[in-house]
Parts: sequence; C-alpha cells; structure tokens
Amino acid sequence: MINLSNVAVLLEAVQAGSLAAVARRLRTTPMLASRRLAALEQEVGRGWFTALRARCP
Repeated sequence: MINLSNVAVLLEAVQAGSLAAVARRLRTTPMLASRRLAALEQEVGRGWFTALRARCP
C-alpha cells in the first residue's frame, strides 16, 4: 500500500523544486523529505523520481 505522506512529499517537491523548500513547507528536515521520496520509490518499485532529478538541469 502506498503511504500518502510520501506522496505529499512528492507533490511538494514538484511544486517547490528543492528538498530544502519541501522541508520548510512541511516543517521537517531535508533528510526526512529525501527518505520519504526514497520510500515512495520502494513502494512503487521504481526509481522514477531519481531518474527525473538526473534529467533536470
């Protein structure tokens, strides 16, 4: 089952553009935001967000 908190971090990351901004918006740390994104990748079984970040300038 997909954790909706992890999805919320992904949505914030798309809007905010950085993990630091995500952390400020969600009142957490960049490390925790990064871990939640990694957990979401594990849940869906694909490292698609990591690949997306690598393609962005």
